[in-house]
Amino acid sequence: MKWLQDTFAVLPDDANEVTVQQYTRAYILELLGGSYFADKSGEKVHLMFLPMLEDFDAAGRYSWGSAVLAWLYRELCRATDPDSCDIAGALILVQLWAWSRFPHISPAIKSIQPIVNAVDDANANANANADADADVEVPADAAQPLPGGPYGTRWRNAKDIKDVSTHVLEQYRSDFSRQRPDQVIWEPYTDDVLSSLPEYCRIGQEVWRSVTPLICFQIVEWHLPNRALRQFGMQQDIPQPANTDVKLHDCDLRGKVHENWRQRWRHYISIWDHRREHVVTRDKMVGLMAYHDPYMDWYRRITRRFISRRSGCYEMMTLCNMRICEMFHPEQELDPAKFMELAAEAYQLAFNALEASNELHRLDSVERVNTDSDTNTHTTVPPTATRRRRPHVTPSSPTQSVGPSSVPQSVVPTLVTQSGAPASATQLSGPAPALPQPSGPSSATQLEDLVRDIEVGDHGRGRGRGRGTKRPQPDMPVVLKRNPPRNKRKPCCGTE
Repeated sequence: MKWLQDTFAVLPDDANEVTVQQYTRAYILELLGGSYFADKSGEKVHLMFLPMLEDFDAAGRYSWGSAVLAWLYRELCRATDPDSCDIAGALILVQLWAWSRFPHISPAIKSIQPIVNAVDDANANANANADADADVEVPADAAQPLPGGPYGTRWRNAKDIKDVSTHVLEQYRSDFSRQRPDQVIWEPYTDDVLSSLPEYCRIGQEVWRSVTPLICFQIVEWHLPNRALRQFGMQQDIPQPANTDVKLHDCDLRGKVHENWRQRWRHYISIWDHRREHVVTRDKMVGLMAYHDPYMDWYRRITRRFISRRSGCYEMMTLCNMRICEMFHPEQELDPAKFMELAAEAYQLAFNALEASNELHRLDSVERVNTDSDTNTHTTVPPTATRRRRPHVTPSSPTQSVGPSSVPQSVVPTLVTQSGAPASATQLSGPAPALPQPSGPSSATQLEDLVRDIEVGDHGRGRGRGRGTKRPQPDMPVVLKRNPPRNKRKPCCGTE
């Protein structure tokens, strides 16, 4: 790369047609190696691309976009290996993809300024000189403006980053784990956006939803828009399993200098040639997908929703507090038995939240302080107090609680009105404004999903799951796994 930059830095003023083509090939080769097909070296470019630039007319008919995606998909797959420290490929596409869909982590664009191309600058300068000197001629090509830029060029404008985190990995993980469906732009490329783009950005729209292999020399990666139909404004159903062949991921360029890739991948090339026959389509999507949509139930069952312990603990505490608010709504009537049942569940919810966040020792500290206050003794409890054991009590009746639903009678006092009638939540806690009723799924439902379907873990190396560890059940405490299981590695870009 450095040799290309030093050798073909500036085009000579007296360059002939052959020299111009040489410098053009060098520039394109540098662009391919430095951006589109970048490898982890950061300073080398594969010469296998050079023959593709021999004929510029033929080069313009190649599907460079699909090859760039194939290269990027393979690099993203390799980056999921816990032992991988670097990533390559056209990462600018990943950044633009994220900024277009997740506004809560993207910088704010202050204003959109029109792109001033180099030809426009030459035209402006020539016109200015013509006003000063009538003998100056304006070049013929300066009057022809360059085509407009793609959608991603809007990020070249001035940006405001004061409300978002930058280069803070833990914060990004937390934001992604806590994001809500209404924080995602599911369809960034609407008809209005597409109509505003230049023609070369809209070429090939008929195959954007084609299930087809993407091929780039030794790389074959599947393009599976059927797993992300909401970005095309269509309803998403449960996709068919996509099992990527391990042999495809094991294939590289080592020892294959004379490999005929056209012959080796003839099966996949045949599918690519008929890609227009594999375009998927669904009904139009209206609004956000329901919490209990079959696809969402399937997604929560097969995915890892949290990528850090911090975000998992935050979700657990949020859902526990929501459930407590639902149980003790100020307007509902509570008899003593029901109150004791709900109080027991509230205690268990608070216990789960403290345990999930590794703050259970604070409960011991509070009890020690209360005991010392009763005996007029003030003792400081160190933060490393003995870990409190989870209460094991048989529930008196089935409820929607998470874990055991009963605690010793001494924990919660019995409260009844002076007339002996059941006490309401308002009478117990005083007047309070009515809380808005939740429009989505109840927190109890989400807590059950959290316990049944989620195992929380941090990315990185460390201990995996022990042999005796069981999957959490509805009557078991929530255990936040710190590291994902270190099983034998399989291709990560497909879901079995």
